[in-house]
Amino acid sequence: MPRFVKHLRLTFAFFFCALGMPLLAAEIALGPMLGPVGMREARVWVQTTEPATVRLLYRVEGETSWNHASAPVTTSARDALTAELVADRVRSGTRYQYTIELDGRVLERLEGKVFKTQPFFRDRAPAPDFTIAIGGSHYVTDDRLDLPYQDLGGGYEIFGKILEADPDWMLWAGNSTIMREADASSLSGMLRRHEQSRNLRELRALLRSRPHYANWSRRDFGPQQVDAAFMGRAAASHAFSRFWIMPGRERELAGLQTEPGHYTTFTWADVRFIFLDINSFRDESVAETVAPVLLGQRQLDWLRAVLASSEEPFKVIVAGTPLLNPARNPGNYSTFRSEHDRFLRILREHGGPGLFFVSGGSTYGEFTRFVQSGHYDFHELTVGPLTATPHGAGEALNFFRQPGTYHESKQFALLRFSGQEEERVLSMEVRAADGRTLWSRKLPYSRMSN
Repeated sequence: MPRFVKHLRLTFAFFFCALGMPLLAAEIALGPMLGPVGMREARVWVQTTEPATVRLLYRVEGETSWNHASAPVTTSARDALTAELVADRVRSGTRYQYTIELDGRVLERLEGKVFKTQPFFRDRAPAPDFTIAIGGSHYVTDDRLDLPYQDLGGGYEIFGKILEADPDWMLWAGNSTIMREADASSLSGMLRRHEQSRNLRELRALLRSRPHYANWSRRDFGPQQVDAAFMGRAAASHAFSRFWIMPGRERELAGLQTEPGHYTTFTWADVRFIFLDINSFRDESVAETVAPVLLGQRQLDWLRAVLASSEEPFKVIVAGTPLLNPARNPGNYSTFRSEHDRFLRILREHGGPGLFFVSGGSTYGEFTRFVQSGHYDFHELTVGPLTATPHGAGEALNFFRQPGTYHESKQFALLRFSGQEEERVLSMEVRAADGRTLWSRKLPYSRMSN
């Protein structure tokens, strides 16, 4: 570097420091990522490199000026410099371009990003067809904390294959972040683990171009074998909320959400999605006279009320552990026998037609048909790992497993709802990391009722 340029830079640095001004302007560290998108609102997540004031600028596609903006949000270190930006001046069924304004600067390099609000179709038109991508456990390697000579994660090009499949949105079904023991000792460690899991070049295009919904699972919560007594549960909940925008979180931000837990529900077209929380109420170390708990009575009561009031023809229940696998494997809900029986009674008595189940967090993938006497059969898609290393089911035999659907491989699934009214069909396709189809099935709505 020429001497006069070096002296000039030092002079400017001294000048800005003397005025108490930051030497470097804040930039976008991670994101933007699309969060929940409805008919009248869309949410976008970003992370900055330094504390900054951030706004979301948006406009109807084809317009030339940024004529709408979100309320400004100032990022802080406690929240890992993340911001949740709300576009609350949108119309249903409309495509919008968006970008980010950072400390008054419009980031031109982010222009061209697009989201589309859900259409309002009720009593006007048939329900729209749509496709969602589903991913399981996501593992980003860390040489400082991972055991040597072990292949624990990789194959991140799978995110490009998901984008090529052109889903309408993506569901992270469980273990979107894998906490290590070292992370669980502090809030800052948990925040950094989420940050490292998000910081992938291969993932950026998918995050910016499709809405993302994440379900809270075991390894998002902490290391293995922790339950509701985990001392870091509040920090784990806070860290998850900083990196994923949950539907219904506006109640928490407004001070209206007082109950613990990350269980929630939302609709997309004619499908109600119900996310269950397997962490906040889990208690396996109870006295011999008390049955172990996974979901807890409060959450089961909430589930009963949601199912009883739902008018959507399809109800998709999502959890971070298999809900219908009968094998007595410690990772399955069936091992919580007493509570699992109550869960099944709620489904039969209040679920109505159109129930379907999705589970993530598994080390392998399979499709389960839960055969019942006197009631229509339930079906569960268990998605294998996205980028984490697959493992087998061991000796635990799922005798409801459908032939040809068991795979110990990195994978993702596509779930498509199509057709009109009573002829709606739920189509499933599971693809390998290279995009090859591993198996596919179709489930007509007529088979999802008594």
